[in-house]
Amino acid sequence: EVTESYEYGEEGIIQVEIENKTSGYKKLFTLGPKGAN
Repeated sequence: EVTESYEYGEEGIIQVEIENKTSGYKKLFTLGPKGAN
C-alpha cells in the first residue's frame, strides 16, 4: 500500500511525502512554486 500526502505551504511550495507501508520506504520532497528558478 502506497500513500501520498501533499502539503501546500506558503508561496506555492508543495511538500510531497510518499510512503510505502509494505516496505517501510518513505520519501519526502519539496516542489517549488511554478515559474521559479
